[in-house]
Formats: sequence, C-alpha cells, structure tokens
Amino acid sequence: MAELSAGAAAETAAQAPAESMPAAQTAAEAQLEKRPAEFKGFFEHGLDAKGRLFIPAKFREQLGASFTLCFAPHVPALVLYPDEVWKEISDRINASLFDEQMRKVQRRTMSSAFDIEADKQGRITIPAIFKRYAKLESECIISGAGRKVEIWNPDAWYEEFTRQLELPEGEDDFGVSYDFGDVLER
Repeated sequence: MAELSAGAAAETAAQAPAESMPAAQTAAEAQLEKRPAEFKGFFEHGLDAKGRLFIPAKFREQLGASFTLCFAPHVPALVLYPDEVWKEISDRINASLFDEQMRKVQRRTMSSAFDIEADKQGRITIPAIFKRYAKLESECIISGAGRKVEIWNPDAWYEEFTRQLELPEGEDDFGVSYDFGDVLER
C-alpha cells in the first residue's frame, strides 16, 4: 500500500466529504453554529408613517425569520426575542401556574407577546398600543441586550442607560477606557 506525504494527506483530507471527518471536529462545528444569539450595540432608526421600524441586518440575522415582540418588563420599551429564547421564557412562565406572582408575570408577558416577521425591506410594524407603551414617536433606539433586542424612545433609553451605568470619568471595572462623546449628549 502506498503512503501519502504529509502535504498530500492534508490535501486529501481537505477534499474529503464532511461525513468522513472525525466526529469531534464536526461536533465542534455544529456547536459553533448552535451558539445562542448575542445582541450587541445600538442603532437609531425612525418609524415611518405606517408605524414600521427598520431592524438592522446585524440583528435580523440573529433573530431569524420570525421572532416574538412584547412589552419589556419594568421599563417603557419593547423587546424582540429569537424563537429559541422565547421558548425558554415561555416554558419558565408556564411551569409555575400555582404561584400568584408567576400568574401575574404570565398574564402580562403572554398577553403582550406577538409572533412577528420583518418584511423584505427589514421592517417590522409596531402596533399602536406598543408605540404608546414605549412612548415611541418618530425616532427609536434599537439596542442589543444580550439574548434579546430592545426598542426604546431615545430619551428614555438615554435616561435609563446613563442612570444604570453611573460611569465615572476614566475606566470601567475591566480597565477599559471609554469616551461616548457626542453619542450620549442630547
């Protein structure tokens, strides 16, 4: 039987179909593909006359073809959840129906939840009651928040953002310098 040189063996392996690759290698690739969404950053976009809001492609790709829109708990904002995250939330909420507090959470969360899809231009329609709840008028902040996307009135977002962080000048706890400059000045 002929032996392959190291270069020829590597070339042959690169050309081999995926099913002949070691299971650990394909499992690692599959794990990367199944990584949960992580939404970061923020964008400012306007609502059009029909109440449609453009969702940035960076977020739409992670949200998937359909996702859930609902009221944000505790703050005047809206939340977009990818289906896999919404399923986890729904399962937790519906698991404790004998707990009075969980029934309140269930009532509030599930009644404000709607399945939604972006149109071909990447816009979603924000129903009037949702616009009232989040005090959305013309401009909106679309903000990454870990496993979800939040939609805010810019003034409310700025107030919440600066109130919660209470950043002194200089460096954060991780030793990272920051300068938000004109971005946060309103």
